[in-house]
Amino acid sequence: LAGVLLVSQFFARVGAIVALPITLNILLFHVFLEPNHIDDLVLTTVLFIANLALIGFTYKIWKPLLFDAVVFKLQKEIEVSH
Repeated sequence: LAGVLLVSQFFARVGAIVALPITLNILLFHVFLEPNHIDDLVLTTVLFIANLALIGFTYKIWKPLLFDAVVFKLQKEIEVSH
């Protein structure tokens, strides 16, 4: 599913978010259970970094979805009133 989303280009950002835990799991598997397989470790590290880069480059698009300014403003008003 994540691969199809990444290839579609329209849903690439969602595909990167969906693929992040999968690539992290694969990377940790190779780090802790197969540390002698350097080529696999390098490949999974590159894939994980590419996934993080795709998410990082589109941070401005994700920011309004993750951090709502109205909620933070209301929270500060509640803290000040108490």
